[in-house]
Amino acid sequence: MQRFTFSSFALVCVLLGVAAPAYAEDRPFYADGEGAQLLGSGHPVTFIGNGNATHFGLALLGFDVNRDALNRLGELRVSSALLGAANGDGVFVDIDVVLDPSTGLAVGTLTFRGGTGRFKDATGSADIMLLFGTRYESFAFLIDGMINY
Repeated sequence: MQRFTFSSFALVCVLLGVAAPAYAEDRPFYADGEGAQLLGSGHPVTFIGNGNATHFGLALLGFDVNRDALNRLGELRVSSALLGAANGDGVFVDIDVVLDPSTGLAVGTLTFRGGTGRFKDATGSADIMLLFGTRYESFAFLIDGMINY
C-alpha cells in the first residue's frame, strides 16, 4: 500500500499551480495623450482623450466636468471618469485637480477605484496633469503613479 504524504500533496499542488493564489501588487503606471471636448456635449461637459498607458497599451481617458463651474468659476469639478484599454478592460477613477484658468493647467491626484476585466479590483493613485487649450476645446494629459491589480 502506497502512502500519500503531505509533501507529495504539496508537490502536486505546485505542479498544478494551485499552491498559492496570485496576489495583486503595486505596479508603476504612466499614461499620456491628448483629446478634446465633445462638441455639442451638454451638461456635464464630456472630454475624451486617446494615448498610451502602462498595462493598457492604447488607452482612452474620458471624464465629465460640471459646465457651470468651468464657465463661470474656472473650476474643474470632475463628476465621473474612466481609463479604458483597447481590449475593453477599464478602471474607474476619481480625479481631484486644481485648475489655473489663466494658464489652462490643472494639477492633482487620480485615484484608481476598481474597474472591469483584469482591473476589477484595481487600487492605487497617481499624479495627474491636464493642460487645456483655448476655451477648453482640447487638452493633453500626463498621469504618473502606482496601480495595484
